[in-house]
Amino acid sequence: MSKDLNLIKDLRETTGAGFVDCKNALSESNNDVDKAIDYLRKKGLSKANKKSSREAKDGIVSINIYNESKEATIIEINSETDFAAKNIEFINFVKKTNDLIKEFKSFNDFSDLNNTATSNLKDNLNNIISKIGENIVIRRFSKITAQNNEKIYGYVHNKYDNNIGKIACLLKVKANKYDDKTNELLRQICMHISALKPISLSIDSLDKNIIDKEKEILMEGIKSSGKPENIINNILKGKINKFYEEVVLLEQKFIIDNETKIKNILNEYSKNNNNLIQIIDYKLFVLGN
Repeated sequence: MSKDLNLIKDLRETTGAGFVDCKNALSESNNDVDKAIDYLRKKGLSKANKKSSREAKDGIVSINIYNESKEATIIEINSETDFAAKNIEFINFVKKTNDLIKEFKSFNDFSDLNNTATSNLKDNLNNIISKIGENIVIRRFSKITAQNNEKIYGYVHNKYDNNIGKIACLLKVKANKYDDKTNELLRQICMHISALKPISLSIDSLDKNIIDKEKEILMEGIKSSGKPENIINNILKGKINKFYEEVVLLEQKFIIDNETKIKNILNEYSKNNNNLIQIIDYKLFVLGN
């Protein structure tokens, strides 16, 4: 299959658009897949939202919560095949790696070749590559640290093993108390994050470039309606609010009832249980994204 046909095939899988539309989009975008996706969205031809066109083939994401739920790490390690990802040797390597990365402050610390933890990690990586016979890549990791009255929760979806799977999240919260009822609510919010995959905690923390790009894409479709400018602006405002409900955690409708926004769930729970709960931060890793 030619390179062009492969690009068309990948674009169709990502967007759900037709063959000819994908071919035209790639032609207009000089075979830049990301620009082609934007082109299709502006034309109203894409059925996809924000799905990446270059997903990793396979691997594992994993979380590690320690120090009495005050510290946590989340990591993605890629393999070439699902077969390797389910290999017990690979799973054990992921566990060891997630323990070793507690020594690092950030992913950039991997460049410090004199670091003992880095040396051990690289040795482990070379060993697992030799055993499995596939290219293994430590793609990314992140750390969260909780302060006073804060606690870290976690959830893993599509588990291979304990705290290992295809989707994982960490949630840092602040509360007056952490009783069973509170723990259950926060566990459900972790599940919600893994299912609905927000890209930002709040509207204020959402990247302005993402908002501007979305407005540009939406405006392309609204302008063609021929409506007056004030009506166009109101339509745009409504669509942007809908966009926030799709990608901003606090604006999303809680997956348990599909009616109440997360921010309202927290407000109501805090009021009814005399327990102020605030989401401070979260990390979500989806394999390949």
